Amino acid sequence: YQRRVRGFSGTQTLALLQALDFSSSMTQLIHTIKPWVLGMSSDELTALLDEQTFTSTKMDTLKSLVDFVTDLPVNNATIVAAFSMSFDRVKAQKIIDEAKPISCLFGDPNQRKHMVFIIDYSGSMSTKMTNPEGKTVTRLEFVQSQLQFVLEKTLLDTQFLNVIAFSSAASAWSPGVVPATAANVASAVAFVSKLKPSGSTNMLAALQLAVSDSAVEGIVLLSDGEPNAGKSAMVALAKQWRQHDHVLNTVLLEAGGPT
Repeated sequence: YQRRVRGFSGTQTLALLQALDFSSSMTQLIHTIKPWVLGMSSDELTALLDEQTFTSTKMDTLKSLVDFVTDLPVNNATIVAAFSMSFDRVKAQKIIDEAKPISCLFGDPNQRKHMVFIIDYSGSMSTKMTNPEGKTVTRLEFVQSQLQFVLEKTLLDTQFLNVIAFSSAASAWSPGVVPATAANVASAVAFVSKLKPSGSTNMLAALQLAVSDSAVEGIVLLSDGEPNAGKSAMVALAKQWRQHDHVLNTVLLEAGGPT
């Protein structure tokens, strides 16, 4: 089962806004399309800032879109440089430092209060790839770092979480969702960090484990391949579960695979 997300990529967002001649029109459009922006790069946001004449408009644009920049932690110098005055650069850096950017893998984890993150650690997750910093890592190592970032930096302390890992079988970090306290987040991160690639892809078991908790309202399921079995059962289960206004986002990680 795959949930198709409709919205604007960074390239599409930039093209839409660059088509406007006036800063006021651009600001209005940003607020209009903001709920449908799926993410953008630092370079794309910088290009948008460079289109704007007034510093106040640039600052408003940065405040509106900074959380959508997926490479913000490692590539924000160009954004700051888009402001010519030193005190404006200080303000821009403060906005960046206080931002809660979405993950390029897990997206926005704040869609529902009670969230479960399901991650694949099957044998194929040992495939090597290049991360945004240019380093060679395995798919699993990249997922581990991204999930740690989401849990520590993006998840709200008013939310509840659980983590489920699967390969040939599925296991949960907690019997059910628990408050996203600092101690629980640290424990969940430790659980994820111990995973090593092995086994097959029993995705159905992981999904069944997630929906067995009646408190769960949102699920992000990440894998690098198709399930070994149970596809029709997964589709039926997902359709039934989503009838209650629940969110099920699926992520396919293909980085490092054959081109």
